[in-house]
Amino acid sequence: MNDSLWHRLQHWLIEALGGEHPHADDHDHDADPEEILTATRWTQDVELFLEHPPLVAGESAELLIFLTRLSDFSPLHRGRVTASLTPELGSEGHDSARGQPAAIAAEVAEPSRPGVYRLRLTPDRAGHHQLALSWADGETTARFALKVSVAQPGTRGMHADGHTHAPDHDQRAEHEHAHEHADADAHAHAHADADADDDEHDHEAGDARDHGHDHDSAPAGAHDHAGDSHQQWDHDHPAPAQPAAAGASVQLTKEQQWLSDFATAAVERRLLRGSVPATGVLRASADGDAHVTAPIDAHLRPAAGGFPYTGMQVAAGQTLAYLVPRLSGEADVAGLELAVTRAETALDLARQERERLDALWEDRSIPFREVLQARGDEDVAAAELSAARRRLAQIQRTEEGEGAGVPVRAPIGGVVARVEVAPGAFVEEGARLFHLVSPERLWLDARVAEADIGRIQTPVGAWFRVRGLHGAEAAGGGQVFVLTPATGARLVTYGAMVDPESRTVPVVLEFAPSAYDNGERLRVGQSVGARVYTGEASHTLVVPAGALVNDAGADVVYVQVGGDRFERRLVHTGLRDRDLVGVHDGVRLGERVVSRGAYLVHLAAGAEADAGQHHGHDH
Repeated sequence: MNDSLWHRLQHWLIEALGGEHPHADDHDHDADPEEILTATRWTQDVELFLEHPPLVAGESAELLIFLTRLSDFSPLHRGRVTASLTPELGSEGHDSARGQPAAIAAEVAEPSRPGVYRLRLTPDRAGHHQLALSWADGETTARFALKVSVAQPGTRGMHADGHTHAPDHDQRAEHEHAHEHADADAHAHAHADADADDDEHDHEAGDARDHGHDHDSAPAGAHDHAGDSHQQWDHDHPAPAQPAAAGASVQLTKEQQWLSDFATAAVERRLLRGSVPATGVLRASADGDAHVTAPIDAHLRPAAGGFPYTGMQVAAGQTLAYLVPRLSGEADVAGLELAVTRAETALDLARQERERLDALWEDRSIPFREVLQARGDEDVAAAELSAARRRLAQIQRTEEGEGAGVPVRAPIGGVVARVEVAPGAFVEEGARLFHLVSPERLWLDARVAEADIGRIQTPVGAWFRVRGLHGAEAAGGGQVFVLTPATGARLVTYGAMVDPESRTVPVVLEFAPSAYDNGERLRVGQSVGARVYTGEASHTLVVPAGALVNDAGADVVYVQVGGDRFERRLVHTGLRDRDLVGVHDGVRLGERVVSRGAYLVHLAAGAEADAGQHHGHDH
């Protein structure tokens, strides 16, 4: 495959993704493609990728500026870009007696297409200059500062001292963006800035690649911190834009990145906790699960609020239904009503007799024993009436409008998980009617394989992922729920016996779903992929799990060495904690790796290898 075929393949891929190459139209870059210089910088919110030809005093040059929003790695669709080129004090052609030299400024109000800005500058003198670029959209701003060299007329493609610019998109960064993390939940950021000496203008950027595998050069690019209202320059001593040089980097254009599921992340240092995989099921806690059964043989009738249904919220003690017992023998409704009437009459007679004897006792005409007997007879008559009325109420609605029958009440508050019967059905004593669960506290029942039991020192916690949820801990295809004492979870049990059938040991942890984003969407009985913490910990460099690509059995990552250039690095992995993987070598603190879309870069690497390692945009 020759370079021309590679160009056609690249354009086809961009068009297939629905994009347009920024150089497909007519443009005014005055330099050959091999002479285009590039620079990449970051703030906390925006990535800058700059392309421009070698700057020559008195000659107009076009700056091609690519701006990417780091929150979702999409192109910036609006905003004003301003550029200012200022000679450095003491640079060639500058008269210090005349004071601060005037800056050459240019601006563009909107992008020529999403994420792409074009503007032109005409330097008026040779030497080292400060190039300041700023983007603003309302109160949101991002600012960048770079050092550039402007050559004398007739020395195109040369540094001010005569060194030729070689084509390269690899960026040797002059600053490290350090992320120090005390633990997995809190971290502090440290930034170490190294000034760019003037002699760095004299080194070809290809030097950074020549030693890249020793990893002694600084990370790729510097990270700036400019919030919505802050206007802070990215460096006190901004770095020069570096030319590109031939090397084993991979190109993925900005248009391909914007139209793909693509993202990068900085290599950080964090505390990772070791874990082993487990098969998890969410269950109700021991006191949050209840089966309601029938206490007698009876017909089932709905309560006043309707018959329970799956998902219905119920309160503890709420009447769910009524059980109407079946009449036995010759008993019928008329007989039960007659029994109530007889009981009422007997109670009335007993009350009258007791009142008569009370009057005689006041005159001391009878012994007190007879009074006590009359009072006892009245109490028995009252109890018989109450029993007769209850028997009648079991098959009739009461005068207060309550349903007939024996009330079936909810033993706990929660949700009706299952309804076992239908209204009107005849149920026998002990039959299951309803299944209630309380979602306030859930158990993660994690089953650890027998082979991994030896790795667990103390099961201090676990985490599980629910795919389809997106929240604060959402990444890698779902939301992660971390169960540790710090999040309010507690260890319920760590099984002492291996299950003879599944050959697993249970680790059960209790947690409150309300303590998590989207916790109310968890369901009892839900299967989840879980990992149980073993107690092992390591403070190490980490990369997102999505950054790893299996290349013939080896783990590789792609480090961003320029806005559209990536370098393949072989890494050795360590502990894995949620979506982070520890790496022992291959990358440096602060370097940016492809965290989403790494396989797309991997495919591009294979295509470039077949195309003879062609570099750069089409110009």
